[in-house]
Amino acid sequence: FGTFMEIPKERERAMIELDVMVPITLTRLFGKDMLARREGWILQVASIGGYQPTPLYAAYAAAKAFILNWGEAVNYEWKDSGVRLTVLSPGITATEFFKVSGQKPTFYQRMVMMDSFVVTRIGLAALAKGTASVVPGIMNKLTLLTNRFLPRTCVPPMVHRLMRNT
Repeated sequence: FGTFMEIPKERERAMIELDVMVPITLTRLFGKDMLARREGWILQVASIGGYQPTPLYAAYAAAKAFILNWGEAVNYEWKDSGVRLTVLSPGITATEFFKVSGQKPTFYQRMVMMDSFVVTRIGLAALAKGTASVVPGIMNKLTLLTNRFLPRTCVPPMVHRLMRNT
């Protein structure tokens, strides 16, 4: 959490490694055997931040956009393989996220926060159905629907207002 220039580059690099390279590496590792036996399930975790430019979480949101697009592409490549890959894109979820990011949850974030077990159940249900991607929660879906109808230039200022602590 913070402006692009405030976040130490080493911390940003570690986050990108964890959020992008680790899922790729593990999907390649386990996907090979799953494809060989023509059976398996992989659930990737992106974020609704991956659907929008997110000031104060710029690199995080970009990493999640990568996972969303990459995961949907791999899902399609594997559509007839017997292996399922679903991308779960939650919004604010009750986890250790804020503690790790260093952000104090805003009023908005506290209001829309979803229970982690509910989010997990939604992701696993989508994976069981073979859905390419899922956004849990009506508020998250409404946020993304609203963003689709707004000019792109309006989204960063709106998201920034919702994310900042002042």
